Amino acid sequence: MNENTRKTILLVEDEAIIALAEKKALELYGYAVLTASSGEKALTVISGSPKIDLILMDINLGTGIDGTQTAEIILKDRDIPIIFLSSHSEREVVEKTEKITSYGYVVKNSSITVLDASIKMAFKLFDEKEKSKLVTGKLEATLDALPDVLFEVDLDGLYFHIHSSKSETLLRPASELVGKKIRDVLPAEVADLHMAAIHEAHENGYSLGRQYLLAVPAGEKWFELSVSRMMSQDDQPHFMILRRDITDRMKAEELILGYNSYLQAIIETTVDGFWIVDDQKNILRVNDAYCRMSGYSKEDFRHIHINDLDAEENPQDTENRIQRIIKNGYEIFETKHRRKDGSVFNVEISTSFLNTDGGQLICFCRDISERKK
Repeated sequence: MNENTRKTILLVEDEAIIALAEKKALELYGYAVLTASSGEKALTVISGSPKIDLILMDINLGTGIDGTQTAEIILKDRDIPIIFLSSHSEREVVEKTEKITSYGYVVKNSSITVLDASIKMAFKLFDEKEKSKLVTGKLEATLDALPDVLFEVDLDGLYFHIHSSKSETLLRPASELVGKKIRDVLPAEVADLHMAAIHEAHENGYSLGRQYLLAVPAGEKWFELSVSRMMSQDDQPHFMILRRDITDRMKAEELILGYNSYLQAIIETTVDGFWIVDDQKNILRVNDAYCRMSGYSKEDFRHIHINDLDAEENPQDTENRIQRIIKNGYEIFETKHRRKDGSVFNVEISTSFLNTDGGQLICFCRDISERKK
């Protein structure tokens, strides 16, 4: 066996003859073996030998601390697999090891084959544990980096686990929430919303997009819920609730809504006509001022094409002008429009190209008939 891959075992055994025999047997199986005849000596060896892969620990070590006490001290500072050895198999002896994280219990008179198999199984279990710790560590780091709060609950809304990197957005500390039910903690309306999402997830596997306002220690916040059904150890339906703080988004949407309302008020109160034309030259929107100029109603414009309005340009001239506006982004020009009653009036049009939704033309139209006269 390669020296770099050879496993080092610390054998803690107070009987010298047994220790010597087990050491030789283990070395024949390819292990490097260190020995200690007492718990105190084992602690000294551990502190001076960082490369110890596994400990075979006799439970009864004569005077001084016994094997279980020694193991407890070691495991406070080192995560290392420990297999307990004893010449006794009575229940009370075995129970002494159950409160300690160990990787097995082997009776001393077992064959070296049994001992080797136990050691290999201990290494396998320890490796799996280390892999699990790595995955768990990455998951914890990922969750800590998220701004969201995670709640594990059951179908009755009982909190089992809470993960939050922002405790100030919790109504109460996580330690006070675990073991309580949603309806005992949250305001009635918010609790009803949570329970509805949980029952929807129970039926469909998930629930998305429910929003609510809640006063928490960090202030009044808007939150959005996503709920998914998950596996649980007790085979009862459990759910993961992901709660996201959307306060900034809601404020931005309110700001945009207010700005849009402001623009809408300007468009509807201006004396100039206003319309939006799509890439197929259909009129998508028109204001009251242009309806007054043209004599058409807003309902009429559902069926009117811009070529129906222009009394001066032919459709190809209009198409050429649109292509220029798309290329240059903006144009001001004069033309003539035809009213619903057939009469014609002079207009000045300011138009710009908006490159959204396939492309739209934003047009302001001013009646310049009096100016022309």
